[in-house]
Amino acid sequence: MHTQDRYSMTDKKHKLWVFGDSYAVEANHFQDYKNTHNWTWFNDLAARLDLEPSVISQMGISNEWLFMAVREYVSQITPMDYVILITTQQDRRW
Repeated sequence: MHTQDRYSMTDKKHKLWVFGDSYAVEANHFQDYKNTHNWTWFNDLAARLDLEPSVISQMGISNEWLFMAVREYVSQITPMDYVILITTQQDRRW
């Protein structure tokens, strides 16, 4: 795919959407939720794919929470975006 095809008319980068549990949580309460790291797997993957990361995650979530989050953001996901869903164990309840 050509680079020009990866961008819209406004030169806005497409996104790497990551929905999940603690495997996708970057910021933590020990640092007032202000820590960020370029080396986290989803930031590294987004950089390698030349995408903007958009991570919707929370520690200890259930699959019902995951489904609710996807429904909330699905209208913002474009055909050129990538989406990763990290499901959790089925006995977790929200």
